[in-house]
Amino acid sequence: MKSMITKKICFVQFTHPGSEHGIDRGSANYKSWNYGEHKRKFLKATGSLFDKGKIESDQDLMFWGEWEPQSQVTRITNPHWSKDYPKYMHVPQLDLSAPKFNTLGQPRQNTDPFVFADRFYYRCCKQQKFSSLKNLEKGSIILFGSTINANKTSAYFAVDTVFVVGDYREYDSSAYKEQLEGFISADYDEIVGIGLDRSDKNSEKACGEVEASVSSFSAGAGYRCYSGATPNDKVGNMYSFVPCKRYENGTIGFERLKVSESDFSSIKAWRNILTNNLNAAPKITELSIADNFKAWTILRDLTKAQGLLEGVSFKY
Repeated sequence: MKSMITKKICFVQFTHPGSEHGIDRGSANYKSWNYGEHKRKFLKATGSLFDKGKIESDQDLMFWGEWEPQSQVTRITNPHWSKDYPKYMHVPQLDLSAPKFNTLGQPRQNTDPFVFADRFYYRCCKQQKFSSLKNLEKGSIILFGSTINANKTSAYFAVDTVFVVGDYREYDSSAYKEQLEGFISADYDEIVGIGLDRSDKNSEKACGEVEASVSSFSAGAGYRCYSGATPNDKVGNMYSFVPCKRYENGTIGFERLKVSESDFSSIKAWRNILTNNLNAAPKITELSIADNFKAWTILRDLTKAQGLLEGVSFKY
């Protein structure tokens, strides 16, 4: 498929709903595949850390992220005063026999970004409504997170994923299997819902496009599937990571990585990079690869300063 898309190195502040998934009604410890609005999960999973220049594999890790399929859930007894601490811990599971649509006609939600593989992926959310998201060149940073205390002076951006674009492949919704073959990981197309009928209005919700028009999901609509840079496959000396901690029995969890406007004051274009009160539209700033590296370094420093580690891959 010949690309007609302009490529730009950008810093993207990408907001998604920040409220927390709980337990299914009537269940003691289970959350089924989500058919409603997107939410975050505080997760426990086996994964790999990148620390002091080395990868530490097979670690039990805790982190905030998106996992819309099933999970086993434990309530967290949380004596901490902060409402931003988790109330539940989810262990991700996968049962692909779950119907693609529930009895109300709602599609099962996708997981985008997807961090449960050897590298991270991001492939459709908001791309049809905000076409600049299809223009990102290698070395771009997508900062996935949620606005906390929106429209208040105490507002800040809570980060769950630092995604550095390592590679990409363009695809049409009508021929994604052929065009993404060999590029995406096992189970990926089912977990993120690529197989859903793009002509169905309900598919908008599965792609995070609730406000988009139905026509934008007609057969052949173009998208770009991104894969993240890794410590073994860096771009501009950058790699993707998730702020995390090693699992501790009896944990009360932790808050997401806190980021604010002033953290980027050392970068010339800092006022265009991030806002404390971001709503639905992503904030996209074209930067040099050097300035993106500065921003990425600031994010790493904030991660360390807040007592968090760098998770670079996870398993379900």
